[in-house]
Order: sequence, then C-alpha cells, then structure tokens
Amino acid sequence: MPHLISRDTRPVILIPAYKPKVMILDVVRVVLASGVFHTVVCVDDGSGDEFANIFAELEALRVMVLRHAVNLGKGAALRTGLNHIANIWPNGVGVVTADADGQHLSQDIIAVGQALAANPGMLIMGCRTFGAHVPLRSRLGNIITRHVMRFFTGVDTRDTQTGLRGIPREFIPTLLRLSTSGYDFEMEMLVQCAEQGIVIQEIPISTVYIDENASSHFRPLTDSVAIYFVLLRHIANALITASLDYLVFACMLAFGYSIFAAIVAGRIVAGSFNFLIGKTLVFKSQRKPWRELMKYAVLVIFLMFLSYGAIMLMVERVGVSPYIAKFIVEFVVFFLSFSVQRLLIFGANQDKATATETDWNTYYGKRATSENPFRKITERMLLGILAGQRTPSFKTIMEFGGGDSCFYNAFRQRYPEVRYVVVDKSRKGIEKFLSKHSSENIEAIETDLLASPALPQCEVVYSVGLIEHFDQAGTAGIIKAHFDAVLPGGLVMITYPTPTWLYRIIRGAAELLGIWCFHDERPLLYPEVAGEVEKYGVVLNKKMNWFIGLTQEIILVRKFDANISSKA
Repeated sequence: MPHLISRDTRPVILIPAYKPKVMILDVVRVVLASGVFHTVVCVDDGSGDEFANIFAELEALRVMVLRHAVNLGKGAALRTGLNHIANIWPNGVGVVTADADGQHLSQDIIAVGQALAANPGMLIMGCRTFGAHVPLRSRLGNIITRHVMRFFTGVDTRDTQTGLRGIPREFIPTLLRLSTSGYDFEMEMLVQCAEQGIVIQEIPISTVYIDENASSHFRPLTDSVAIYFVLLRHIANALITASLDYLVFACMLAFGYSIFAAIVAGRIVAGSFNFLIGKTLVFKSQRKPWRELMKYAVLVIFLMFLSYGAIMLMVERVGVSPYIAKFIVEFVVFFLSFSVQRLLIFGANQDKATATETDWNTYYGKRATSENPFRKITERMLLGILAGQRTPSFKTIMEFGGGDSCFYNAFRQRYPEVRYVVVDKSRKGIEKFLSKHSSENIEAIETDLLASPALPQCEVVYSVGLIEHFDQAGTAGIIKAHFDAVLPGGLVMITYPTPTWLYRIIRGAAELLGIWCFHDERPLLYPEVAGEVEKYGVVLNKKMNWFIGLTQEIILVRKFDANISSKA
C-alpha cells in the first residue's frame, strides 16, 4: 500500500535512539503538544528487547518508530530517519534532530524548530555553553574540535558535536549520500555546509549532563578518531601536495641541483597538482579559473621565496641539513598556504558558512572604550559629508544603533544645540550611553527597528555599520526605517562594509585567529543598497572609507519632499 504524502510544511522531529532514557517520553509529549512540529520519527538503532517497552510507549504517543536489527551507529540512524522523512513529508520545511539521552530539553527542541521554520535555508545549531560544570572530556573535546574545524573549513561554531540541529529540506539529499555512519556523520554535516555555502545559525540551549554524561554512547578513542578523520580527508590534498613537494625537492638535491632549483621544481610540480585538486575537489570553487590561477601563482611565488629564505637561514647560519630544514619550514608553510587558499583564493563558499546573530548586549558590555583612531577617521568623514551640504546647523539628529555611541561627542561639538536621539535594541548599549552623557538635549530609545516603532522625525538620521547585520529583507526593512524617521527633505546617511580585497584579508585573518565577533555581518554591494534608498530619496554623495581597513561605503540621501509610496 503506497504512503500518503503529507502537505504539512511544519518540521518533523527525528530522534536516533540507542538504549534511550525513559525521560524521552516526557520530552516527546511536550514537543508534540506545542504544535510546532508535524510529528516525531524515532529510529531504534538496535537497542534490544530490554528497551522495547520505551519504544512501545513512543508508538502509543503516535511516534513513527523505525528499527535497525543491530546497532549501526548514530549516523546510520540519522540517514534512515532522514530518508523516511524525505519520502513521506517532502513538503516539510526540514527536520529537527534530537538525542534520546535526556540532554535536550523540550523547550530547546521547540526553539530550534521555530528557528528552522523562520529560516528554512539555514542549518540551525542548538549550541551548549561549556563552562566549568561540564565534564572535562566533553569540554576539552569541544575546544579542540572547534578550533580544528574553524581552521580547516572556516566553520566557527561554539558546539561542533551538538545533536540538536534543524536541517533544511534542501540539505537532506546531500546528507543521504554521506558514507559516515557514527558520530562523524555530524562532523561531516558541518564540512558539507562549508563546501556548499549553507549558512549556520546558532541558538543557545541548556547544557545538561546527567551523572557526568555516563549515559553517553560516545567512545572517546574510536569515535574521536572517526571525527578527526573527516577533517583529515578534507585536507588530504594539502598533505599529498606537501609530500609531493618534498619528494621532488629531495630528488633534485640528490641529483646535484641547488637548493633554489630544487625548491622551484617542487613548487611547480606540487603547485600544479594542488591547484587542480583544491579547486575541483576540496574547496569546490565555481569561480572563473584564470582569476584564481593568478592569485594562486602569486601565493606560490611568495611562499617559494619565503621557504627559500628560511631554509637558507637554517642551513647557513644554524648548520641544519637542507632535508631537515625543508621539513621544518614546510610544516609552517603548510598551515599558512592552506589558510590563504581557504580565505582568499577558493573561499567563495566560506563567505557565508556561519551567521550567528551578534550578541550586542555582550558586545557593549565588554567594549572598554567607544573611541579609537579608526572611529575618529569615520567621524571626520561623516561630519565632512554633512558639512558639504552647507547647512549651518541642525536642530535634530538621530543615530540608529547608537547605544554607547562612538560619534555623539563629535556631533555634539559640531552642533552644540542639536537634540540628539539614539535608537538601539540593546539595553546594555542604551544604559552605557546614558551613564556617560547627561543633557536635556538627548533622548535614548530602546526598540527593535524592524518592528516599525513610532519614532520622532528628525532632520538627519544616520547609522554606522548597522544595515549589514540582517538578511536581504531585514536590510531593506532597516533602510526603510531610516526614511520613516527623517523629515521630508531631510538627510539620511548610512555606512556599511563592502567586500573589497582589503576587507576580505582583514576579516579573514580575524576569523582565523578567532577574534571576529560579528558573524552575521554581511558585506554589501552598492546596487543592493541603492535599490532600496532610491525608493525614498535621491543619492547626494557616495564615498569609500579605505582608511579603516575594513572598508566602509558611506552614502548620503535626501528624502523626497513628499514620500512617494508608489515607488516603494
């Protein structure tokens, strides 16, 4: 009898279960009662007769139970469930996976399901915090895996091994083709996100460990080896390239050639192999080859001279054998080369590998000062652009995203009588602003600009580095909010990062070092911004701010005297 295909678009919960805890029953009752999910599918991964009563109770709750005759591993159970769901509920938004050991609370599962429904193209990660209360083996394993994953794939997630994930429907066919069957399946999932450019959104969940995680079926040695083998496969091209380079170098030296000639020959042979395999199989870049080839050639030449200089220094000054010097130098160059290739040459897909929403309360709380030389450069440019309008003064100025404003003092000095209004959704930012500035001519408003709040209209409305922290629809909504808050004929000034080569280098380096905190920042191109602002006004000025490194474009727009809604 053929299965009926459901038209319900709600996500389905998938629980891979090997010797599950009885508490899973209470979790299932709550999540089904929430109305967020269409149903629950559970895969009994060979748990045995001892646990048959738990699965029988799940079926009594109308959970679809699929069975493995023997234990095949978590990855295999996930693939079995994903395949079943893809066939029976092909119209659903996706699948939320949850573990059966009681570590995922019902409210967290519901939150991931809601996030997936709101962002159907993203992989949603329910991420735990690894504080001192977390068992050492889990805390240490996550720290190591997180940094290795970030270095080799560009994916930066706080919890690489979380089993609570919202998987978009379009991603399921890719996962069904994976060959991994254990805990490494979830690591492979993250690698595939990096290769396909699937955005990862993290949401915080409770960290629950019962009896020091004694119920976990994770085998520290064998499962860790399997997990890291996923990453080893991902960098196999770089390892083979390094070996090929060293082999050619050693052969050339053995035949009497100079160190320089041996290095050049090794780079030519190994570099050609590395470029072809890196482009097609490792990074899977779809860009035009000639542009990448030129950048790769520059990288090879640079690293060749760097390697030659370091080797000669070790050989002539320290007296090290050229064979040993080559090995030591190339060990360092290996990591440098791989990082540059991932970030700057083949990194088209990694640009959007992660999109964790910026925690502005934490950002404002940790920021020691709102002033630095780069912000001084920006404020001079902003005031210079406004001065170019030859308006002697303004009575009202509004700053969007102005919590703990970096620019208030400069604007107040230039326009001492102005009424200055800051708008921000971060309470911490608003509180810091008010604690620093006390005046009858200021106003601080805590609100979400996407919620269409009623704001006082001002002569100038501006924002610095705000509109890029949203998806395309959100960016359009924030731009509209600027014009809703400005008087007819008033000025709107917006700055936003744009993906120049300088921006990419600096951001790539910051991400590699783990110091980049604006993971949802989406560098914008002018046509996207112009397409929105020109609905509401006329662009008066456009200027690029190169001097701050993370390049920002600044535009000044005058709002139409009458807001022509037909253009919106």
